[in-house]
Amino acid sequence: MKRLGIMLVAIFLVTLVFSAIGCGGGGGGEATATPPRTVTQSPSATATPKATQTPVTSVTPTEITLVSPDRLGELLPAAPPAWQQAAVSRQEAYGTPDHKVSMAGNQYLPQGSSASDPNGVAIELWDGGAYYPTGNIEGAQQTTVHGYPAWKLVKPETRYAYLEVAINNRFRVDITCQYEAVLDQFSDLIDYAGIAALK
Repeated sequence: MKRLGIMLVAIFLVTLVFSAIGCGGGGGGEATATPPRTVTQSPSATATPKATQTPVTSVTPTEITLVSPDRLGELLPAAPPAWQQAAVSRQEAYGTPDHKVSMAGNQYLPQGSSASDPNGVAIELWDGGAYYPTGNIEGAQQTTVHGYPAWKLVKPETRYAYLEVAINNRFRVDITCQYEAVLDQFSDLIDYAGIAALK
């Protein structure tokens, strides 16, 4: 009987021990929380956007329609007192294939004189389109006429007087005669503002 009691106590103690072991390690215990891992993501290698280059197109100048010779002729002066108009000349699309010009010209003579009179005056009005070069006159004096750049050449010894007036890098007035006083007289008859307003 005494032995049976000892055996029961021993079995009880063994049961307690196994029970304690089962509670501690059999998965029912508290799991140690693993701290969350911080994932350092390396930035993706994004390609720097390349600047889009706009193609450079050659700018074609706007084509300028030349003023007709007849319209230019309307801006040439009428013959002043004691003078007569002797001849006219009109030329359109005159020049090289790449550079066309339009021109109107009048010739004036003293009243009663013949076409061979050397005292005549010639006036030409040119439309050079996009650009018309001026000022290439050797020995000419640069000046202004009615606010426009001009070049004047007077040679009394040879009875030669010439005036060139540039208007807006497009139009040009040329006056040729023998005397400076006559040159100035006819220059004052020209409607420079009207020429500048031409389109």
